[in-house]
Amino acid sequence: MVTYKGEEMPLTDAMEKAKCKSKYITVWRRIDRGWSVEQALDIEPPPVRWDPDAVEERRKRARKRT
Repeated sequence: MVTYKGEEMPLTDAMEKAKCKSKYITVWRRIDRGWSVEQALDIEPPPVRWDPDAVEERRKRARKRT
């Protein structure tokens, strides 16, 4: 059961109402990983996977090593 637009319903019903084109297992795994229901249903953008500043810092350190 998930809460979508303030209403508790099965995940399959939420997917139908949101007209989500992702597969059920994909949406379920996203929620299991901590994504919000709206993010899992492709309504909102996915969570940031990493800090862009940290990525740039790692790239700089990698360039110095070579």
